[in-house]
Amino acid sequence: MAFSDPTRGDFRDVTEKPILRRKPAPGAIAEARENPGGWVYEIHGHFEPHEHVPASAVIGAWKVDDTGCIVGEFIPNPNFVVPEADPGDDPPDP
Repeated sequence: MAFSDPTRGDFRDVTEKPILRRKPAPGAIAEARENPGGWVYEIHGHFEPHEHVPASAVIGAWKVDDTGCIVGEFIPNPNFVVPEADPGDDPPDP
């Protein structure tokens, strides 16, 4: 999961292709409440605070209304690229 500020929070790796009906994780919902009127992004990989997140690592996003609720469907990023697996990487969560 990833949040409107991809430099905070608990991120998980996602290796499947983005799907239109992706359900936001509880952490994304909580982040939406803290950032009304914006977007909540799901990011592939782990990024440190203030580290640049490349567009190819953004899986997609949900719109957040002015009350802090996620509205509408997940919008996949057409530029998202699943990186080649590194033999030292942990396998993705099921």
